[in-house]
Amino acid sequence: MPRIRTVKPALFQHSTLFDAEHETGLPLRLAYIGLFTCCDREGRFKWDERELKLHILPWDDLDFSRVLDALVTRGFVVEYASDTGEKYGWIPTFCKHQVINNRETASELPAPPEPLIQQRSATRDSRVPRACPTRAKRKGRERKGKEVNLKTKGTAQVSGTASRARAKQPPAPPTPSGPATITLAMRKAHISGAQPSNPRIIALAEQGVTPEAVNDACEEAHRVHPDESIPVAYVCTILERWQREPQRSNGHGRAYGHASSGFDERAKDRKRAGDELTGRARRAREVDAGDVIDVTATEIGHDPRHS
Repeated sequence: MPRIRTVKPALFQHSTLFDAEHETGLPLRLAYIGLFTCCDREGRFKWDERELKLHILPWDDLDFSRVLDALVTRGFVVEYASDTGEKYGWIPTFCKHQVINNRETASELPAPPEPLIQQRSATRDSRVPRACPTRAKRKGRERKGKEVNLKTKGTAQVSGTASRARAKQPPAPPTPSGPATITLAMRKAHISGAQPSNPRIIALAEQGVTPEAVNDACEEAHRVHPDESIPVAYVCTILERWQREPQRSNGHGRAYGHASSGFDERAKDRKRAGDELTGRARRAREVDAGDVIDVTATEIGHDPRHS
């Protein structure tokens, strides 16, 4: 049964393995990584080409025995047989790069012949024993009683004091963001049409608008119109209005006053935003500008006899 194994980033830069794959035209790198999952805790696996292909390259149309032969001839894998003639495989460097879980059962497969192990150990630089290390064995040297290292006795106290001093420092003010950051914050808040090339977004970034202010504006927009798609222009309008009201600034584009005044301001914001969307604000401005015609007032239906 395949197991979870570790793959180090350096493996993807293995030039010899790449050259072997390039020469043979076979997926040796992927197959080699797949063999890790088929190994037991000692790096051993049963030499069954059909079963291995089923676990490693099930959809590839190739002869997996050629893949194994290519890895064997280049020293990545060792093929050996038990006393009963059964074939097995072994990855010599497996224990050097894997950390095995303590709960994994011991290997039930026979070990390679001792001369073969010594031969492989002589050709590679390895400081690990044959058994793969476990997490329990990597915790450091054994401690007895309450021994204390006098050279480092005060280090923990100094470190703790420094940590507390750092914790008392006030948090850094929010840093302004660029158009891409503002756009990302809007998209996360499901604002439609947000693009970093939008001139209004670029202008907001130049004015120092922070992601916190953008998130507040998006929340305000969704609070006013909970069941509607919010366009980017609407959020930009909120942010621009907040930028024009410095008394509302609290360091990232929006302020919070007393409870009652804050409530009144939010109510006014909702009303102004609704007027902008429905066109009532435009009609009110046209009325204020006024196309008024002055006429002489006359009384309609007046009878002089009743004066």
